[in-house]
Amino acid sequence: MRSEVVPNSFSVNYAWGDNLSWTELSHLGCKLIGYGRFSTLSKLVEQIGASQNLTVEQLGSIISEQFGHFAGVVETEYFTSAFVDHVRSIPFFYSNNKNGLVLSNNARNLKEACGLNKVNENALIEFRMAGYVTGRDTIYSDLHQLQAGELLYLNKKNHELTFNRYFTYKPKTGKIKSHHECVEELESITTRVFERTIENAQGAPIWVPLSGGLDSRLIVCQLKKLGYDNLHTFSYGP
Repeated sequence: MRSEVVPNSFSVNYAWGDNLSWTELSHLGCKLIGYGRFSTLSKLVEQIGASQNLTVEQLGSIISEQFGHFAGVVETEYFTSAFVDHVRSIPFFYSNNKNGLVLSNNARNLKEACGLNKVNENALIEFRMAGYVTGRDTIYSDLHQLQAGELLYLNKKNHELTFNRYFTYKPKTGKIKSHHECVEELESITTRVFERTIENAQGAPIWVPLSGGLDSRLIVCQLKKLGYDNLHTFSYGP
């Protein structure tokens, strides 16, 4: 974890973009604005609202247990927090400078709202060489992004801004499993993944493009095996 001090005031400003339809939920004085899996957002606002005065570690533990793709901002009497999922499927941006802390789901809106025109030369070199910028930086100074599995947490009492990587992928080592055990574990994990896919689809049609490779065939076979009826396929290419 790393910490910063928010200048001027602990109040948070927003520079929302209109490119996404974000959902607003509330529970017991806890307000959440988020995008992504609705059941996950609902569970988050209920669990956070039930406690409210959570530490950054406790909040990270709650978020790390959630499934699906999501991002959001949560406000309670005690803290403000912005977060993204394990893989940062939905980007979220922030700026902490002389203007205070400003949060946004749109980098361009944040840049314009805070007048962030100074270029980060090192980040620009990285972008030109790789096509992207790594870590929390962007090509503009003071315009940052949450990383995969990360949350920011603003304590409203002491104005301390903390960043917590609540999830980091670390492959497990230790016991060497047999081929049969590995196959069984893979089948169990694959089944859970597609059960969640079916839960999210809620009966809506699922269209699978068949390329002829193993990936698309696995998807179709698993959905068929689990009894999903509203399943359609199409082929493409030569």
